[in-house]
Parts: sequence; structure tokens; C-alpha cells
Amino acid sequence: MEEMLIEKVRQRTFLYDTKSPDYRNQHMRANACEGIGKELKIKLRFYVSSRDVISVSPASVSQLQ
Repeated sequence: MEEMLIEKVRQRTFLYDTKSPDYRNQHMRANACEGIGKELKIKLRFYVSSRDVISVSPASVSQLQ
């Protein structure tokens, strides 16, 4: 499952590529994280703060293993 998560994020370069025109579009990034979470049936959140963070909830981590 971890490989699937990595691949889903890799397909959405705007989540990590600071040169992407959509990198600063927080709404788009949050929606992408929510969509990935739904696809993989895990809780995945994008937090907007001084440093952008994508987190996987503790309950979801056990599903990845």
C-alpha cells in the first residue's frame, strides 16, 4: 500500500514540485490529498501552515503495513 501512496503523490507533481504553477494553489493541493485518501481508503490530510505538511492519520498507518 505504501508504494501505491507514493505513486499517487508522484502523479500529482504540484504536491511537491515548488516550480509547478499549481504548487501554491492550496485548494487544489488539499483536494488532491483528499482524493488520494479516498482512492486508497485512508485518511490523508493536507495542512496549510508555515510549512505545508501532508499527513496520514495514525489509524491509516496500520492499513499501509
